[in-house]
Amino acid sequence: MWISTCGSEYDTWLRLFSWDGTELYSCDDCGSCGTRTVLDADLRAGDYVLVVEGYRYSEGEYSVTMNCPNDGDFSDGAIACGDTVTGTTVSAGSHVGNGASDHVYTFS
Repeated sequence: MWISTCGSEYDTWLRLFSWDGTELYSCDDCGSCGTRTVLDADLRAGDYVLVVEGYRYSEGEYSVTMNCPNDGDFSDGAIACGDTVTGTTVSAGSHVGNGASDHVYTFS
């Protein structure tokens, strides 16, 4: 599977956590979109948490697209395969990771 922020307007950083809070993947500037992260992940079936944030203190309008193979308390909701969510991290506050504002999504 991959998760892309290519359509975002700032330098994005993506993190994936297991449901118990263990960080599984952390990616800054990965993929083919320069400072807009495209994270490749090999995940088993289960529940995960996606964090959308920025490099250092970068924040702004974001777009997240998740592509899957065919076969917490501060969550902003769920994202599903094929979904695109948009929003802004401006003044959203930092819940995990570095000091940059973030948004947190769950997915299965």
